[in-house]
Amino acid sequence: MGFAIGVNSEATSNQSIAIGYLKVKSAGRNIGGGGDPALAVGAGAKATEGGATAIGMVANASNTFATAIGKSAAASGDSSIAIGQNTKATQEKAIAIGDASQATNIGATALGRSSEATRASATALGVSSQCYRYTSYCCGYASICIWK
Repeated sequence: MGFAIGVNSEATSNQSIAIGYLKVKSAGRNIGGGGDPALAVGAGAKATEGGATAIGMVANASNTFATAIGKSAAASGDSSIAIGQNTKATQEKAIAIGDASQATNIGATALGRSSEATRASATALGVSSQCYRYTSYCCGYASICIWK
């Protein structure tokens, strides 16, 4: 079994680590004793798939190799990354960095506070920038790129 510290902490697979309280959960994959361990650190943090990492209060990494860092950060796509408070990376290889940023399609990237990339391979860069067009990017404060 894994290593758990804290009230209601649970590390359910070999080499997985859970540190914190309020049902911190670290699972990972283990088939025949192998697999990829998971890491959850912080009150209510959850890393529920192999190679997942969740660090921060209520951070949630819920797919293989997903990384969520920050309060309420959520990485639910395979190999997705969410860094910052209330960030969301919901699809495969999506990246969201910055308070309340969201990357919600395959390979989408949102960098900057409240930035949003909602189409495949779209990139939104800058505070409140929004990119709604496939394989395109928008850059600058409150910039918007829309599919027409």
